[in-house]
Amino acid sequence: MKNLITSILTLIILAPAFAAPVIKATKSGNWSTKADWDLKRLPASNDTVVIADGVTMLIDANIKLDNIVLKIYGTLKLAGGKLTINDYSTFVIETSGKLTGGGNNDQVKLGNDLLYKGSEGTIFGYAYADNTTGGEFAYSNMILPVKFLSFTAIKNNNRVEIKWTTATEINNSHFEVERSNNGRDWSIIAIVMPAQSATSINQYSYTDKVEGTNDTYYRIRQVDMNGNQMYSSVKVISSKDETAEMKVIAGADNSLTVKIGKSSSNNIVSVIGINGQVVHQQAYSDQLVKIRLNSAIHGVYVVKVTDAKGISEVKRVLL
Repeated sequence: MKNLITSILTLIILAPAFAAPVIKATKSGNWSTKADWDLKRLPASNDTVVIADGVTMLIDANIKLDNIVLKIYGTLKLAGGKLTINDYSTFVIETSGKLTGGGNNDQVKLGNDLLYKGSEGTIFGYAYADNTTGGEFAYSNMILPVKFLSFTAIKNNNRVEIKWTTATEINNSHFEVERSNNGRDWSIIAIVMPAQSATSINQYSYTDKVEGTNDTYYRIRQVDMNGNQMYSSVKVISSKDETAEMKVIAGADNSLTVKIGKSSSNNIVSVIGINGQVVHQQAYSDQLVKIRLNSAIHGVYVVKVTDAKGISEVKRVLL
């Protein structure tokens, strides 16, 4: 018995030695630079990796790690890089943190799931992902009976069309559309009541008028009957009038000429039929694009241009 107690005490004493190492970025820098980490080495598998508040850590290479816990209090910025972590890892964006990127090639993968790509815009905390969140971020510490399938905010002239889709709305009280000018201080601009169907896919929308010169942030707050709440991701509408010059001209030969007002070299142009079918989608670097739609039937189409930040502008055209 004495030997058993001694063995247990020995394990307790030695346990901290086997705890996952904590490595912290305390100054802004590059993930691949050893000097930018407090342990003067790069993060490794089985580490707890912390990006401190006020720190921006850049990833411009392909990083692959297993069994890590990543906690972002500052900013993790993808710039042509990819972060791949396995199913036994946990990705946490704390309340003060954010994850951002510039395009489709900026990616975070959790196991086999594409967790994030830069074209989705900036994700603000609190959010987390692991092997229980279904390959996406969850935005609350509790599991709530509403699942967000999609959330978009698209600027159309001086208005922003906000749309979201949900599933399995059990015990849902209402949605609140929230707006912010700085990504920190939020105000409610609309309350939307839930659909009658609780178990099917439901679609919601709200149109906001854009005023002022600041960037505008949007998110959806879901509240259930018990007062519990969760948040959608955050969408950012740029204050820059980058799409004011966008023009679409229909030609007699089933062609569209699109003059893009965005200076980005990776604008995605989509042509969508009135039935919702995408008949053309391609990335262009030129600001004057001609698209031939040889098999398209005559009718109304929507032309959508999306830049690398995920900001979109739409125009309707009769072909």
